Amino acid sequence: MAPTRRTTPRLSALRRRPRPGSPLRGPALRLLLASSVLVFAGFTLLLPVVPVFVVEVGGGPVAAGAATGVFMSTTVLTQLTVPALLRRRGHRVVLLAGAALLGAPALGYPLLATPSGVLLLSGARGAGFGLVTVAGAALVAELVPAETLGAASGAYGVAVGAPQLLTLLAGLTLQDAVGSTPVLLLGAALPLLGGLLALGLPGHTGPEARPSTALPAQLVAAPALGMLVVALAFGAAVTFLPLALPERTGAVGLALGLLTAAALAGRAVAGVLVDRSGAPGRLLPGGVLLVATGAAVLAFAVGTGQALLLLSGAGLLGTGFGVVQNDSLVQLFATAGPQRYGAASAVWNVAYDGGTGLGAVILGVLVTAAGYTRSFGITAGGIAAVGLVLLVAARRRDPQSSSR
Repeated sequence: MAPTRRTTPRLSALRRRPRPGSPLRGPALRLLLASSVLVFAGFTLLLPVVPVFVVEVGGGPVAAGAATGVFMSTTVLTQLTVPALLRRRGHRVVLLAGAALLGAPALGYPLLATPSGVLLLSGARGAGFGLVTVAGAALVAELVPAETLGAASGAYGVAVGAPQLLTLLAGLTLQDAVGSTPVLLLGAALPLLGGLLALGLPGHTGPEARPSTALPAQLVAAPALGMLVVALAFGAAVTFLPLALPERTGAVGLALGLLTAAALAGRAVAGVLVDRSGAPGRLLPGGVLLVATGAAVLAFAVGTGQALLLLSGAGLLGTGFGVVQNDSLVQLFATAGPQRYGAASAVWNVAYDGGTGLGAVILGVLVTAAGYTRSFGITAGGIAAVGLVLLVAARRRDPQSSSR
């Protein structure tokens, strides 16, 4: 527990130093953000489209959830290897390989138009996504000073999340208008274009061989658990809202867009607040509880079909999701220190993507047994329980927090 308590004073001291200019002024960071916009646009475009495509080619709810689950499973397995790859190959090579793997296999979806074919290609794409997620977040931490890491992380979050404002909505709309094949091909092209931009990024940003010691489990448990459960809710919502309300395609697309906009706002605001306070982790329990509230509202929306409830639930879930994203990531970087940024990024991304995949798989099983409304309700209850545990643990670590 003592190492955790030493983190806050160190960051507070950094906060009192004269502030440097905007972290976005560096050309390498701007290029990374531009590349990330394209890469993640391809990812988010297909995130709700592929499950619907699985149903079109003969799969059921479990197969639809498995498409996301397989993608995220290979993502997580790959992410575990990325810190070592970054030490050996550098950020540029890893990002290039990831963009190619994320994009190229999507060209095969129309050719292997069976549930098993989609699962196979989704697994390959997941490996590419695992490479770009860990390498990109770690490179942000390498390129900016520690006292602006919250804001820079928020900017990176906007870059990787902003495409969702268009692509989640556009993907379902285009799929409904022109069919799945053109959307799948577009989802392949965007990451490949992002990979071309990544050619201008730096390779090794520090020593070629950095320590590979593991992060202490007791120090990463809270931010990793918080990220895991909110990502579970996100994966469940993105995968199953289109299937739960097939007659409300427009409203669902709008809700997914609102979910993303709220997540971007939550992440950006959380980044500023973390830099000002110098105390990452304080926003974590509240963010998790906000996600649980949003999931509960979505359960009522699915049961009643009311658009206002659908939008309200998406907004609440998205805001909490963004807050937890930024707060947990900066907390992990602060705990790890510069020599283990790659390991911290891997922990965070495994929690994020593992939670997204688990959300799709678990809700797919629950839907088969209990239906959509009860399944979203069960999800909300579980996340709320975790949020309360994190809140109690945070107050025990910092007794003064209850009086603030």
